[in-house]
Amino acid sequence: MQTKRFASKSIAKCYPFPCLNALDWEPSSKGFRVSIPLSSLEAGQMLVPCLSIPYSMTRFSVQLTDCSHDTHNHWLISPGTAGHQEDHPSVSTHIDYFHIHQFLKEAILVVEIYSDVRPENYLLVLALTQSAPVPGVFNTARKYLTTQLDLPSCSQMVESKALRDRICSPTCIQMLLEYHGLLDDRHSLIADCFDSSVNLYGVWPVNINAASKRGLIGAIESFSEFKTVSSLLERNIPLICSIRFDSGQLQNAPLDKTSGHLVILAGVGEHSVRVYDPAANSPETVLRSYAINEFHNAWIDNNGIAYVLVPCDPGPAINVQ
Repeated sequence: MQTKRFASKSIAKCYPFPCLNALDWEPSSKGFRVSIPLSSLEAGQMLVPCLSIPYSMTRFSVQLTDCSHDTHNHWLISPGTAGHQEDHPSVSTHIDYFHIHQFLKEAILVVEIYSDVRPENYLLVLALTQSAPVPGVFNTARKYLTTQLDLPSCSQMVESKALRDRICSPTCIQMLLEYHGLLDDRHSLIADCFDSSVNLYGVWPVNINAASKRGLIGAIESFSEFKTVSSLLERNIPLICSIRFDSGQLQNAPLDKTSGHLVILAGVGEHSVRVYDPAANSPETVLRSYAINEFHNAWIDNNGIAYVLVPCDPGPAINVQ
């Protein structure tokens, strides 16, 4: 199975990747639900579901069912809601994704939204990536030069000591909202990104929801090379990238090392990338230049996960390689 994307007709025109047909949402006990048959899921994959409904923060849950055997196994995740994280030999559930441990020949995903109103405009993305990093050799012979985008610079370090080290995700979303002229209030955004059930500000679907409430639609996507990245940047779509690196592996970064941090990729040059890093001590030092091979190792070689967030303005879809 590859990443699947479903969207209503109007949202499909906005999102930069091709989307499948609209879904048939049926009434349920909690709101509305839809069942999506999946092809096989491979061991070692992560399945990350994201739901984006413009100008709304709609809670939802996702149930994965293994239909390969007579006795069906079920796993449930519900972002933003306290729930049991299950460690099963076939599938383990985490805050915002399913980790596939054993090959699933046939599965069904049921998405249920907690709303009295049937969704008319929405984007549902079921992103697939590898759970373990897949190191590769960066191809220095291929050059993907792009427009160097200018974004507002915002630092997470201007907040209180108790907060500043926890909000790289909402700070990156703040920069994108300001870039598109959609930010209402920084502190209300931070509050909407907080998942009280796990005491975290960086739960992926919750942050997508907070951006959706303010007029951006989007999802988690996984990238394996810079060609598609360059196509997005040329359309003025910066990416919020999830990076990891050890001490000395990303020169000029405000952090010495990190097991998980979010930054904005705003341009690709011949030897470097243009990055807005919210961990900088002040807004004046947020804009950074990182060696392209070091950034490749920190991001693409560590699953290549990014938020893709765009306003609802129609544009042609990108062909994904």
